[in-house]
Amino acid sequence: AVVGWSSVSISTRHMATSAIRPLGIRVQRAAIRFRASASLTRPAATYVARAARPGVAPFDTMRTSLCGVGAFGAASSRRTPYPASVSSPRASLATRASVKTQTDVVDVLKERGLLDACTNEDELREAAASGSLSVYCGFDPTADSLHLGNLLGIVVLAWFQRCGHTPVALLGGATGRVGDPSGKSAERPVLDDATINANTEGIKAILEDVLRNSAEMAAEDGVADAKAAVVMNNLEWFGTMGFLEFLREIGKYARVGTMMGKDSVKTRLDSEQGMSFTEFSYQLLQGYDFCHLFKTHDVSVQVGGSDQWGNITAGTDLIRRILDKDQTEGKGGAFGVTFPLLLKENGQKFGKSEDGAVWLPPKRLSPHQ
Repeated sequence: AVVGWSSVSISTRHMATSAIRPLGIRVQRAAIRFRASASLTRPAATYVARAARPGVAPFDTMRTSLCGVGAFGAASSRRTPYPASVSSPRASLATRASVKTQTDVVDVLKERGLLDACTNEDELREAAASGSLSVYCGFDPTADSLHLGNLLGIVVLAWFQRCGHTPVALLGGATGRVGDPSGKSAERPVLDDATINANTEGIKAILEDVLRNSAEMAAEDGVADAKAAVVMNNLEWFGTMGFLEFLREIGKYARVGTMMGKDSVKTRLDSEQGMSFTEFSYQLLQGYDFCHLFKTHDVSVQVGGSDQWGNITAGTDLIRRILDKDQTEGKGGAFGVTFPLLLKENGQKFGKSEDGAVWLPPKRLSPHQ
């Protein structure tokens, strides 16, 4: 299906026009509509119809090299170091100066409309200024690919990366077997293990390619301390955890009243479909992801879409209750950051299991769809 530029809200357009820069995407001035095409270049680049920073003119040409060899592994000999081929030398200089001087990641995200909410903005600024942080975003393998909505999460990770922090992409090999109820009016269909494993590998390849390219683009822009991305899978710690261990190690610290107060839960409980125990417990799984990463890998920031606020704060709450180490043993606090969702004209978000998804790699959509 063709998704019209007019079907995206004004606020979303503004956010996207300024957010996409760290992935090295060139923008086409005349982009009025974007189409699902045979590579990421078309849907992503034509969706972003203006330059990434205030005061920088839109580009007249569009080039992209998200993976160093074109879009998602397609052979390409046209890789152009960003931003060497922008239309204006002044724009190029302004872009490079901005990249080198903007180190406050909170300001960077705010300027680009990528900061919807933060658990403690002032403390996050202080923590980011005092040293390198590890920041993660989760991706459940409910499909074998990622879509345009997922791109915003990757962009947020990329901006943290360009500001000297380590991006961590967490694959939901375990949580994907449960299904996140956030923003859903009905329970997700259960996928078999073989499908989930195949989906996980497909998404992993995309994340590794894009985040590797993000680091390369940062280096070419003179960002000396861009950290390599880390890709993990939460099946590593949930795969060997039994139900009794889950109740003892995680469930005892959860408060049912707090869990039922989450918007994603209240909405479903008030609907005809209701909510299963499986879905109800999802927030504990995602919360424990954050707790485990905080404890074992010093990951102190979780980012996600605005619909993930309840799940993210479940994680910060578990860290306080289980570890009781907000500010001890050299660890700072745990922070949650959300970005606005990319919405369709009808107000629904782009989702992997929803109709009308604009997929990133070429195998999912042809130029004629």
